[in-house]
Amino acid sequence: MSGLWEFFVALSLIYFVGINLCYTVLTLISFLQSSLRVRQAKATNFDLLVQSRLTPPVSILIPAHNEEPMIVNAVATALAVDYPEHEVIVINDGSTDRTLRRLIETFDLAGSEKPYRATLPASRIRRVYYSKRHPNLFVIDKENGGKADALNAGVNLSRYRYVCNTDADTIFEKDSLIRIMRPVVRDPRRVVAVGGQVRVGNGFRVRGGEIVERHLPTALLPNFQIVEYLRTFLGNRVGWSSVNAMLLISGAFGMWRRDVLVSVGGFNREITGEDLEVTMRFHRVLRKRGEEYAVVSLPDPVCWTEAPEDLSSFYQQRNRWHRVLLESYWTHREMLLNHTYGTVGLLGMPYYLFFEIIGPFMEVLSYFVIFGAFGLGFLEVETLALFLLLSVGYTTFLNVTAILIEEMHYNTYTLPEVFRLIFVGFLDNLGFRQLTMVIRVVATFDWMSRTKAWGTITRRGYSRLSEASAP
Repeated sequence: MSGLWEFFVALSLIYFVGINLCYTVLTLISFLQSSLRVRQAKATNFDLLVQSRLTPPVSILIPAHNEEPMIVNAVATALAVDYPEHEVIVINDGSTDRTLRRLIETFDLAGSEKPYRATLPASRIRRVYYSKRHPNLFVIDKENGGKADALNAGVNLSRYRYVCNTDADTIFEKDSLIRIMRPVVRDPRRVVAVGGQVRVGNGFRVRGGEIVERHLPTALLPNFQIVEYLRTFLGNRVGWSSVNAMLLISGAFGMWRRDVLVSVGGFNREITGEDLEVTMRFHRVLRKRGEEYAVVSLPDPVCWTEAPEDLSSFYQQRNRWHRVLLESYWTHREMLLNHTYGTVGLLGMPYYLFFEIIGPFMEVLSYFVIFGAFGLGFLEVETLALFLLLSVGYTTFLNVTAILIEEMHYNTYTLPEVFRLIFVGFLDNLGFRQLTMVIRVVATFDWMSRTKAWGTITRRGYSRLSEASAP
């Protein structure tokens, strides 16, 4: 019996060593890439790009279903970005609240004759509106079909070569759009998709399309998510981007070349969430075609999103995210260890399998095995201490590293806030990480039972923090 316990203990330790080594390599690459991108950004004349007629115009797509508390500020900040030419297309996806009414009243909407080309499949369009106050704002009112369906409708109405997908709770920085387009301007032939940084903006005050105050939220749960987002975006995706194996352009802030997006079939309406699947499909289709391309993740263009502040909303969001991963991975499983797909098939797909899909089961099992073995006397104190050092100490190190990368390059938070986030980064592996692992295990069984529910996320709304008004 003791031999079986020793086997599982050894397996758990090997897993934790393996995953932390992967995280270390990704974090190191991300640090080097972030430093390089910062130097490139400093050498870039963004004012010239904003003023240049050669900067490619962009269509910003904002799908919205029952987003009454958030929608006005999201649209206002999208309209207010510093960019030479862009249009904002809001897709009201069958909302049953006052989402459409707020848009009509705030932005003075009227019926539009803008041509709608049914290039991609989407649910029936009821009406297209334009804003009398903002000639570059359009609103599609359509029957409910889900986020991917709404994005397809937005692509159909869009008129520009590049489309930026975002969410109805996303708040843009003034320079977000021009910064995310920098790789496109440098290499328009190869760059087909770009992902920006998504950060947690709970506690912000927004007025008239501008962020007027920035504070860390008081609740602990969104602070955990701030650290998690920093670790994921700065310490993970930037690293994968450097070897062209970045498999997720976030649905909250992503740029796509429209012609390529249409050629691969647009956003998949059969998947619970659209962002991971369409990114994988870009890699799969373009690799099969033998085309030279790049899918890029940048460390500096930032937009802000509202993270769940209650456990019920957090559970539903993370359960859905993991089901999306499983759906997308299963759809594109042929890329796994297939040299045809290069670094995506040989590095990215195995990583997702072992650490994102199997990983939650291994972590949950490891906690039971390690502490069970210690309680039964099969495990020495030294081995338990090694496990805790790996699981708590090293994760804390990675969290702190991500926070320091952010502060060294972008200096978003005040010094007291940095220390607060470092403390949260220490607490991360004393409950929060274990909670997310359990949710992902449950989500796996939900996926196996073919659960498709989107879930309901409770939104406070930036407009609740400050009176919103359109610019």
